[in-house]
Amino acid sequence: MRQIRSAFHHGNPRGADAPHDNGDLVTRLACLIALLWSVPAAAADQDRPSAGDLSLSFGLPGGGNDTLDAAAGVWGMVSDRVNLGINVGFGLDPEDDQPLDLALVPAVRVYLNEDGRVAPFVLGEARLAISDNEAAGFDGRLRVAGGLGGEVWLIDELSIAGHVGLAVDLIRGTGRSPALGTFTSGLTLNLYLR
Repeated sequence: MRQIRSAFHHGNPRGADAPHDNGDLVTRLACLIALLWSVPAAAADQDRPSAGDLSLSFGLPGGGNDTLDAAAGVWGMVSDRVNLGINVGFGLDPEDDQPLDLALVPAVRVYLNEDGRVAPFVLGEARLAISDNEAAGFDGRLRVAGGLGGEVWLIDELSIAGHVGLAVDLIRGTGRSPALGTFTSGLTLNLYLR
């Protein structure tokens, strides 16, 4: 069951003092940069999403972000450069001290360009999570995160997005003070419905 839980969690979801492994963050970032630069320049006439377009977002396992790996969400382009999303995630591991995790993650991507197959963006998100903690019952957490990322459209309706950034744990559960989180990263597959 521990594998099920690890397939749902990214980064350091329980705060700055919980054990975490960011050893392969540099590798993920290098892969993202290589992916962004490998897209042919001839694809600059890509028909990018515009205001009113919706997409479904699926967190890729091992993406490393601080939401839930198997999180899924709905995103909507509110302008040609702003994409708002709401993601939900669920984790279940009866052998852990927090066997049930639920998360709601509203987020925004502000794209730095309006055309081409590659779009760098600034990301902001808030993670509202609740866990069933054996010692304290249900425990709530609030984390805000921000960072930089890029989205690459493989075809008009399909893209891969990745980001890196920092997170701050504002509410960390019963009896724990706020803390600066660690690096956060994420990788998602996006299906645009046009």
